[in-house]
Amino acid sequence: MPPPYAELHCHSYFSLLDASSSPEDLAARAAELGLSALALTDHDSLAGAVRFALAARRAGLHAIFGAEVTLEDGVHLTLLAETQEGYGNLCRLVTASRIKGQWATVNDQLSTGRAQEGMQGRIDRLNRRRSANNGQWLEVNGQQPTENGQRLTVNGQLSTDRATAPSPSHP
Repeated sequence: MPPPYAELHCHSYFSLLDASSSPEDLAARAAELGLSALALTDHDSLAGAVRFALAARRAGLHAIFGAEVTLEDGVHLTLLAETQEGYGNLCRLVTASRIKGQWATVNDQLSTGRAQEGMQGRIDRLNRRRSANNGQWLEVNGQQPTENGQRLTVNGQLSTDRATAPSPSHP
């Protein structure tokens, strides 16, 4: 039996012009494919989170909540909530950026606001995993719309870990 697997980057039709499937269809298809978990990471939005959570529960799929935010330089950064506190931080980040009318505010919030709470422990844990996994890397976010092709990577067996980890009890 293969180990549990979580797809950590998926868009629904709430990512306008980028996807055409509903959150319900995505959850059903992920379950059909045998995925243990799926992360819904729409562009600059959490609009599909509730519908996705309900559909994932019906399908017996572990729901992971996230968003792919656009930074001021055009780089896309995929953020995943690990806990209810993380989901709340992500909601505040998305809301504050919408209120300002531009996603450039994400840069400021990630570096100085509540969105960074708990990050140092996660960074330390990733560095320990890097050493333990002999430099094996797993790409979590490689969405770089510029021509230079730079990619952001995160180390370790994150997809497998997230497939079995508890998610926030509700979006």
